[in-house]
Amino acid sequence: MGDADTLDQLVQAAIAAGIPAVHLVRDGERVRILVRAVSGLAPVHSVVATPEWLEAAQALPNATRRGARVVIDLSNRDSGAGGFAELGMPGSMRTAIERELLAPGGVIVIASEDPAAMARAMTAAASAPGERHVLDIAADRGDLDAAARMDCDAVLLRPGDDRGLLAAAFDHAQRGVRIVLGIEAPDAMAAIARLRAARVERHLLAFALRVAIAARTEMRLCPACRRPAQAEGSESALLGVDPGTVIYRAMGCAACDHDGFSGSVMLFESVVIDPGLRRLLAEGGDVAILARHAFVRAPTLAASARALAREGRITVDAAIRIARAAGAGSVTAAPHPHLLMA
Repeated sequence: MGDADTLDQLVQAAIAAGIPAVHLVRDGERVRILVRAVSGLAPVHSVVATPEWLEAAQALPNATRRGARVVIDLSNRDSGAGGFAELGMPGSMRTAIERELLAPGGVIVIASEDPAAMARAMTAAASAPGERHVLDIAADRGDLDAAARMDCDAVLLRPGDDRGLLAAAFDHAQRGVRIVLGIEAPDAMAAIARLRAARVERHLLAFALRVAIAARTEMRLCPACRRPAQAEGSESALLGVDPGTVIYRAMGCAACDHDGFSGSVMLFESVVIDPGLRRLLAEGGDVAILARHAFVRAPTLAASARALAREGRITVDAAIRIARAAGAGSVTAAPHPHLLMA
């Protein structure tokens, strides 16, 4: 198994190596890593884990904790979030949503203000191992009703503000049809607020909605010429890092046509509708309360942007712009999966 600097990288390396289970065991001030091998549990000496990994591992839906030991079960990895892996969604975020993506019926919301990012994320939400029957339909009630009778694995729909169409989509989802809704909104909570504004009934929203995923794209710093620099005072404050922390700036070289950027990178946030959120939705809890519950462990879009800036994948300016647009700091968010050791 290869080296890993984060829990996410450790899990992905274990999956790639065909390892069925990873054990994290607290031993005083350190954490031992063991993996299941043919002859029993084998220690991993090439990876240094921190106590924070135990808490992060415990939050994974395929992990179980007993005392000082957390076991991550990797024995059944036909992931329903495989399409998101190709888009760059962190592995621990994919793990958190895959149970909802594989379950039949229900609504998956994709929130984005970028039509291309929305389309890619909607397609990823409908992907799964094996042959799939997926219909991407127009915003038309007749088309929706017909698609619901065609034994689809998923129906992709961009309903706009059509209240009747939204009500029908949630009704079909309650009856076992998987509906992937594309909602024009800057983040997951804004998408939920828009569904409420369209007067989707509380009980339908609470019991049919499975997960809301926000997606957006940003220009990726050219890895060949990006220049490390120390974050200035204002930048470090907005990024939540110490002054002088190493960040990266665009330069320009032949590889990127002297632009400083090469391609794009996608950013995500995801909100899984757990029993607590389901109760809050049914009771009509306001968005601030929903967000506080949703992002106790899951990273916001702003946190994702700050993480990618620290990694040198997007600029600090882009991360600050995204954080400001998302109202960063209005809720308490968990560390981003890329930064579980930070």
